[in-house]
Parts: sequence; C-alpha cells; structure tokens
Amino acid sequence: MRYASRVAAVGAAVLIGLAVAAPAAQSTPDPTPKVGPGVRLQMLPFDLSADIWAWPSDPQAWPARDTGPIRIFGREHMGKPEPAMTFEMLKIGTPVRAAYSGRVLEIRENEEGSCDYELYIASTAPNEVVKGSYDHIIPTVKPKTMVKAGDIIGTVPAWECDAPYGAMELMLIEFTDKGVQALCPMKALAPKQASKIRTQVVNLMKRWNANPVNYPSKYTDADIARRDICATTYAPA
Repeated sequence: MRYASRVAAVGAAVLIGLAVAAPAAQSTPDPTPKVGPGVRLQMLPFDLSADIWAWPSDPQAWPARDTGPIRIFGREHMGKPEPAMTFEMLKIGTPVRAAYSGRVLEIRENEEGSCDYELYIASTAPNEVVKGSYDHIIPTVKPKTMVKAGDIIGTVPAWECDAPYGAMELMLIEFTDKGVQALCPMKALAPKQASKIRTQVVNLMKRWNANPVNYPSKYTDADIARRDICATTYAPA
C-alpha cells in the first residue's frame, strides 16, 4: 500500500472510530519462555537525541496521530501485538547502525520492485540463539559481511517509497522452548550501556510529549516510568 492509500485508509478508520471512545491499550501477557544466552545490544540503531526526525506539523497526520517516535513493543498495533522496536517518522536517508556485532546472514527485498529491504544479522556471541532483523532499510553491506556495533549498515528510505518520512523496525528473533518469539530489544541491552540507552529513550518520550504541536499520541506517565518501550518481554514473531 502506497503512502497516499495508507493515509486514506487510516483516515477513514479514524472517522468511523470517532463515535466510540478508543479502549485503553492492553499489554500482552508475558510468556517468559526459557531461553539460552541472548544477544546484548551495545547501542540502538539511531542516536535518539540527534536531528533524525521528520515529525509532521499536523497533529492529525499519520502516524503522529496514533503513535509516537517509537512504538510500544508488545502493545496492540493494527490488530496484533507490536513485535519490533519501530522507529517512526525518521528523516529519509538517516544512517542505520548495527546495534551489536555480528555477521550479515541475508538481505531480502520486501517485495519485488520495492524501495526497501530486510537485513538479518546473527550475533557472534558464543552459543547465540538470536538473530536480528533490520527491516525497511536500504542496505550498504552485503551477505557474509562482519560488522561491529556502530557500523553503518544502511539508510532509511521513504516509507512505502513515497511518504515524506521513513520508519525502521528492529526485531530480535529468539528460538525458545515455546517456539520462535520476538524479544523486546530494550530487554536485551548490554549492562554497561543500559542506563545511557534508557535515558535516551525517556528523554525522547518527554520531548515528544512537550512538542508544541498537540499530538494526541502522547506517551503516558506509565510508559515513561517503564523506561523501556516494552509492554511485555515477548511477542509473537
């Protein structure tokens, strides 16, 4: 679905929903599966304090109307739990950096003739059971390439090829005793970097809430107090 069609479809849904109050967002039950050693993120794919955002000036514009710069992992989004740490309303061309060191497994075109790709990176940590997916990027690396945390692995394209902004999804795919699950990235932070990364996230949430444009998609006090953009630890991958 191209940007114009997406906006029209979402706009129609909003008009229909105006007559009924929207229910409060529900958290997905945490299945807490037993897992092996997992990847540890040394950083996020973006510096959240940098000039990387293409926030619209219209408070009713999609997606500012419905979600902030980062979606809440595990919270219902478009009818299902959000399985990725999704960064919304990014400037087109923003560099995407590897969140941890690893090897590029494969690169998949999202659909034939599309303008973006999904890049999979396996961690080089011993006994690793996680692979990461960087979705909706234009890759600048090739399969079998070894990357270090902080290396540029791609750039952000226009969403659906024609939107005035981009979005990027970071998913950690973990093989657990309950099957394949998506792990909330903020639950996989390296201990030495965790406090700094969580502070970046909180500052971004507060910055969004304090924006002079009165977006309805404010983060709640509970969201900010949680500090990790996770409604649950795991969601269906």
